Amino acid sequence: MLDKNSLFSAENQTINQLNLMILCLVAVLAAVALLMLFYMLKPLYQIERYMRKIQQGQLEVRFEHITRDEFGQIKAGFNRMMDHITKLLTDIEKKEEEKREIAVQTLRAQITPHFLYNTLNIIRWKAVLAGNNTVGDMIVTLIRAMEFNGNRKEEFVTIRDEIDNVRNYIRLLEYHYEGQFEVVWELDEMAMECYICKLLLQPLVENAVFHGIIPKKEKGIIRIGVKREKEEIVFEVADNGVGMTEEQEEKICQGIGFSNVNGRLQYYFGKEHGIILHNVRGKGVALCFSIPVIEALPYDRAVLRGKEDGLC
Repeated sequence: MLDKNSLFSAENQTINQLNLMILCLVAVLAAVALLMLFYMLKPLYQIERYMRKIQQGQLEVRFEHITRDEFGQIKAGFNRMMDHITKLLTDIEKKEEEKREIAVQTLRAQITPHFLYNTLNIIRWKAVLAGNNTVGDMIVTLIRAMEFNGNRKEEFVTIRDEIDNVRNYIRLLEYHYEGQFEVVWELDEMAMECYICKLLLQPLVENAVFHGIIPKKEKGIIRIGVKREKEEIVFEVADNGVGMTEEQEEKICQGIGFSNVNGRLQYYFGKEHGIILHNVRGKGVALCFSIPVIEALPYDRAVLRGKEDGLC
């Protein structure tokens, strides 16, 4: 018969060996699991480390080794995002530099008109003291026109102010072209306190004088009309000058004055509010445009242009 103690001892030894094997297996599995977890978490730790660098202002950080797994896609997306952010910051810095340069240029530009006004005033008083009141009046009119054109920051003025500026311009022309043209005003008082982009009429009057009346070589008539019609105000500058050929008409339409007025009209009020040109060769030219009634400022440009832009 076998000794019971020997049997129990052999059984215990087997159990202990099994327990040891199980412990070893668990230890190996745990080590493998830890290694796998470390392998999986390592990219996350790396991403976290790079994010901390970005918080410290190190925007040049990029992942160099891009794998083909999900973490590789995250790294590639991270690199693209940082490239985009860097480009945006560079663009912003460039624009800010341009703004600073414009501000400096604006400050410089303010000096020139101030100096010019003072100089013109000195010349004016010299002319008055010398008994030449005509030159003195011309200089005063020129100063007023310059102040309206360049010294006022607002883009919109009342139609009355715009008309006054045109009157000053015409007065300057009359000193030189005395008796060569007559201006007929057709002004609707109901429109005078409404608002308009400044410097819309003066270029059109200039066009009428130099391209219509002066080439005619006899006295001409320029008609300037402003009329309020329900929700719009209609403007017209017409002359009975020589008119234009098709080539001249195309050249005028591409000129600085015409294209500037037309561009600003369409910018603020929509394409349907551009200049309409009526040209009859040998009989003259009429330039017309209309704007919505603006009775107070500020106004919502989106409302005025809503139909075209799909904003209303």
